[in-house]
Order: sequence, then C-alpha cells, then structure tokens
Amino acid sequence: MDFDTLRSGTSTLRCKPCRGGAAPCDPAFDPGRTSSFARVACGPECPSPLCDGSGCSFNLTYSNHSVAVNGTFIKDTLTLSPSVTVASFVLACVDVDNMHITALSRLLDLSRTSATSSRGFLSIGGALPDFSSVQAGSTPLVVDNPRYKNSYIVKLDGINVGGTELPATESNLAALEVGTSFTFFPPAIYSALRDEFRKQMSKYRPAPPYLMLDTCYNFTGLPAFDGPGGATLQPDVDQMMYFVDGDDSFNYVCLAFAALPEDFPYTVIGNRAQQTVEVVYDVGGGKVGFIQGSC
Repeated sequence: MDFDTLRSGTSTLRCKPCRGGAAPCDPAFDPGRTSSFARVACGPECPSPLCDGSGCSFNLTYSNHSVAVNGTFIKDTLTLSPSVTVASFVLACVDVDNMHITALSRLLDLSRTSATSSRGFLSIGGALPDFSSVQAGSTPLVVDNPRYKNSYIVKLDGINVGGTELPATESNLAALEVGTSFTFFPPAIYSALRDEFRKQMSKYRPAPPYLMLDTCYNFTGLPAFDGPGGATLQPDVDQMMYFVDGDDSFNYVCLAFAALPEDFPYTVIGNRAQQTVEVVYDVGGGKVGFIQGSC
C-alpha cells in the first residue's frame, strides 16, 4: 500500500472483477472472499455526488472525456494486526487500466480528516513515540483553514543551510507529504536556498541539471527546517540529496529540492526529507512531532 497524507480524503484499492487494459488484474481485492464486505448506500455515508440504485460511485476522466478510473465506495473490516481491526472501514474500489495511475489501486488515506475521529494510535514501523528525547520536538498544525482540511500543514519559521539562516517568507506554510519524493518551495524561497547552497558548495564541481533538480554536485551541505515550538527537521546527505546513478554513486548527485509554480499556496516537504525521522501526527493534540534519527 502507498500512504497519502496530503489531500486525498479517500483510501482506494483495486477490486475484482477487473476491466481489461494495460494493468494486470492481480493483485486485486476480491470482495467474494470476505463476509464483512458491503456497498456504501446512497445517503449521508456516500462521499460522492454520483449515487444511484447501484450504490455510491465515482469516476475520473481523461481530457478527451474517456473514463480512466471507475470506482465504487464500499466498506469492510480493515485488519491492522490480529488484535487491531477497524469495522466498516470505507474505501473506494477502483478499476484502473492505465499504468500511470496504478497508485490509485493501493492507496491508504492517512490525511488529517480521516484521523479526526480516531482515539487510538497507529504506529507504522515502530512503537509508541518517546517525546522525552532531546532529539524530539513538536510544532502546531494549521487546523483553522478549510482549504487544507485534509492536509498536515505547519508554519515554516526558517531554513538553515550550513549555519546560515534563511527566512521562510511568502505563505510561510508547509505540508508534510509522504507520497512525494522531493521537497518543493515557492520560487523565492527556493532561489534563496539554492543560491546559499551553491555558495557553500562552490569548491565542488557542478553537474548538469536532472529533470526538475537544477543544482547537482558530487557532495553536499546540510539544511534544516525550523517550525514554531522548537521542532526542527534536519535532513542528512541521503535525505537532502538525490543520487541519480544509485546510492553508492557520488558522481551525479542533485539537491533534492525544487521550485513550485508561482501560484502554489504552500511548501511541500517530501518523503525523502523525512527519512530516518519519526514523524508523529497528533491530530487530537493539533500538532506534529519530529524525533530525529528514530527510524
């Protein structure tokens, strides 16, 4: 399964029977093998405006109006462990026939709205976090903006590149995203970060740009992201650099940050910058925490 923490609001899973196309049918969820499966009926429980006698459904279309994805909302029991189950877990059964959008066939929604009614604790890859460590810190979530009701948005106070502080200007907001590899800043912030990084990296031989990554070298410096309340996300070399020819090759290494479009409303902190850091989403407490070097 892929995780989504940004703005989906819906978990999706490929289900049988599958429509013919480029993507193979297996693996796919078979509703006939579970006794707790049920279709979501039309009414308050249906999150889609497409609802008729066959149930609660949706579709995504290409620009030529042909259907790319058909989906039907269902509910079933989600088993996280032998002792932890979630009854009547709602998800979208999708039929994907395009290899470019097959991520929709295995998406677990962990966005903020999906967790607002939770009273428990879901730990992925670790135990209950320990905030007593000196490496731990937390920062408030932005919860009062309806535009970002599904997203984990925090305020960005500043950026530190090798000891040089850069102000986090413009919107001053950042989204924590696990489905995006690289980190993206508004153009003015990215330009300041890139220019300072290049200044400190002047002794290294530059390499050609790679895709949207325009700052490439043989080695790197270490920036850090600061949030209110003393929370700092400090990437190491593997987190902040992209090794184009593989993790063991230093001859083509790019800064894993890039510029956003001018009108994009917030910074996106991708999963590469979050590697080795335990990120604790405390939805009930209205905050997110970082425990450095925990993973």
